Amino acid sequence: MGCKPSATKLVYHWPLALDVMKDGFRAGREKKLLAFFTKHFDPLGPTAEVKVLGGIGYVTQDPRNIEALLSTQFQGK
Repeated sequence: MGCKPSATKLVYHWPLALDVMKDGFRAGREKKLLAFFTKHFDPLGPTAEVKVLGGIGYVTQDPRNIEALLSTQFQGK
């Protein structure tokens, strides 16, 4: 679909991004998830690489990337 690698990465300070996870769980308990996502992900731009607990994932709010994901036919295992 012509996707390029993400230029931005989630910034964390504790190993395995445990500080971000801790903030996320706290935000969930306090019903402040929008503020959590705004703080951690808005500064990264429309698409970013996220490494949490040793895994790699991507977050996007770019409409073109979302359209490409939703229009892809993927097969589950």
